[in-house]
Amino acid sequence: MSPQPELRFLVHTACLGLLILSAARPATAQQWGGVSVILAADSSSIVASSATEIDYAAYADGYLPDVAATLEADGNVVATADPHDNLGNGATGNYVTAPDLLDVLTDAINNYACVDLSVETQQPDTYAMVGYHYLWLTWWNPVEQCYEDPGGFNDSGSQFMFGDGGSSEIGGSGEGSDECIAGSEEEAVEFYLGYSAITFSSSIPTISSISPTGGSLGTTLASGATITVYGQNLVPLPGSAYVAETPPTVATTDPTTGLPSSGVSVSVAASPAPTDEQVTLKYSIASNASTGAQDLTLTTYFGTSNPATFTVGDPTPTINSVTPNPWNAGSTNAPFTINGTGFGTSPTVTINGTGLTSYSITSTADTQINGTVTIDPNAPNGTATVQVQSNGYGGSGFLQSTSGQPSQSSAYDVNILAEPVQILWGTDCSTASPIIPPISIVAGQQVTLVACVGTPPVAAASPNWQLPQGIQITAGFTATPTSYNSGQDLGAPPTNQDSLIFYFVGSGGPTVTFNNGPSVNFAVSGPSTPTVTINQGSVGIYTIQQGPLQGGTPAWPAGFGLGLGGLNAPNGIQTPLVGITMQASQQPTSAPPGSYSWVQILNSDSVQAMKQTGQTPVWSTGSVLDGHYPSIDMYTISAQNDSVFDGPYVPTCQWWGELDRSFSATMYLLWTPNNAPNGCTGAACTIPVPLGSVYWHWSGDAINTLLPFLPSGAGYTVTAPGCTSSPAGNFVPGSTYPSWANVSSNTFTCP
Repeated sequence: MSPQPELRFLVHTACLGLLILSAARPATAQQWGGVSVILAADSSSIVASSATEIDYAAYADGYLPDVAATLEADGNVVATADPHDNLGNGATGNYVTAPDLLDVLTDAINNYACVDLSVETQQPDTYAMVGYHYLWLTWWNPVEQCYEDPGGFNDSGSQFMFGDGGSSEIGGSGEGSDECIAGSEEEAVEFYLGYSAITFSSSIPTISSISPTGGSLGTTLASGATITVYGQNLVPLPGSAYVAETPPTVATTDPTTGLPSSGVSVSVAASPAPTDEQVTLKYSIASNASTGAQDLTLTTYFGTSNPATFTVGDPTPTINSVTPNPWNAGSTNAPFTINGTGFGTSPTVTINGTGLTSYSITSTADTQINGTVTIDPNAPNGTATVQVQSNGYGGSGFLQSTSGQPSQSSAYDVNILAEPVQILWGTDCSTASPIIPPISIVAGQQVTLVACVGTPPVAAASPNWQLPQGIQITAGFTATPTSYNSGQDLGAPPTNQDSLIFYFVGSGGPTVTFNNGPSVNFAVSGPSTPTVTINQGSVGIYTIQQGPLQGGTPAWPAGFGLGLGGLNAPNGIQTPLVGITMQASQQPTSAPPGSYSWVQILNSDSVQAMKQTGQTPVWSTGSVLDGHYPSIDMYTISAQNDSVFDGPYVPTCQWWGELDRSFSATMYLLWTPNNAPNGCTGAACTIPVPLGSVYWHWSGDAINTLLPFLPSGAGYTVTAPGCTSSPAGNFVPGSTYPSWANVSSNTFTCP
């Protein structure tokens, strides 16, 4: 058995034009086919046809195809063809012609029978064209001939009826059953092959819904925009392998004027193929089309559908790009451009972002918006969100093409690039100057740093300075020569302010950092630890002259008193007023230029006297500045030996029978750089740097003070308990500042 050849059909509007073409036939093939088709249909008439084909077959005498047909409307037969049985044995029908045997055997001409039926269109109607297909075989020889029932099967055993996909029926008694014709009889054998049918509706199309219900201005065919129409009777001729679909025509009109919509083009899409219940349309809308509701209709042979509302609306704006991107922190009125589509005639632009100071729009168009933006110099790395809201094209607001259509574009993010922080010299970014490494500084010189961003520079936000470890830093030392009632180390400077003002106390290579980011490396130099020579006199009774103390006021009365003395001061002042001297060695030549100074703090000072009425305390004080800052007997000599001396003394008063004094002090040695840092003026440019201290003390007790004092030593008796040997300690290097809250006046009045 050979496979069934492919059948192809070409349909015309007359039965004689119905050609059924087949592929090349095998020599012994037996093939039959049946089909029902619609030849023409319009609002006035229906023309249909059914046909039976008998492809080449090896029958000895001849054969005839036969077809009978009915045309039904809503299940009722409205037209019929001449039934096949009027042929009889050997008969010839008026629409069936038997082929010449020679033609069949030699030329393999197709043989077919067909019938056309037509009726006037009645609406609404469903029409069905049904064809019944037969094979007639004849025999004129004297020998009996038997024919096998084709049974509605082709030579490969497959059913072969064709129709509208569900109306084929297989006839005959089944393959293998024979019909015989006796010899010398002119008879015909009839075999029923089956039926084919096709149905269609002549009703006016009805639209139930469309999706989407609208489109936007500027929609192009290239965008692939489609509308799906749902309903009934949308296509009059249903799908068939033998007749092309006849798509409806589509139109959009202005519902007010009835005129075709301006700028709207709609047509039936080739794919997917239209069906009775669904048709896909492709469309485009010009950017200058009129907005609003439009009527969409479909038209077939049988009429025009009800209108469905299709709204032409404004497009949702789309942002394609924003240039430049990123935006730099610190930008002032920097221009930017928003590119996209569907912005409308007067769009609204919104920009939000951390550090965004202001923005303005300078021009707008449907596809481009221009503006300027200002960003805080301290803006961090982040994004600014840009949105464009369309207000339509006609000045009456945004018109939605479909329910829920947004008038605002999706967010478009522009990167914000933070400005780098720079650490500069100074306290104000507007006047600060660049730091050029390497950076050398001297201990005690003022350092002023400020962290800035942008151009012109402004103070960096959220300041947080990180101070170096391993080197002492102070915010300052409060004592000054003109105001010394108190003095203290101000401690570490505040690190949460725009500028950082401080002094290095020691030397080294520290690093100051801002917000864990930029940093400044310093090379700090300072004086070497000096050698201090200490000399202390003895406790005794000394004669003093009326008048001021060395460099101080008020005057003490002339007379005798208990004191520490007996030394010559380095500056030539004579005993007995000098009781202790301290001298610092010369600075090494490699040290930065500077000068020494001394500050003495009274740790304790107690004076008591024995009067006729009993023991009476005269004064008692402690932890105060000893008179002056720096020390009253301080002399500073740059790059030379520097010394200080003191002569603690208390006079005796009338009617005192005994006088006792206990005294202790700490003398601090400070060093102050001679040169201020570049660009600095004023007293705060330098402060003293502590180098160390000496603790010293003395005590004495004078008895029999009511007796006259004799130069020979008779009279007063003096003892120095606890301080007769080495009352002065050694110089101890250190970086602790002297601290006091009061000052001793060095004033004495006899009670």
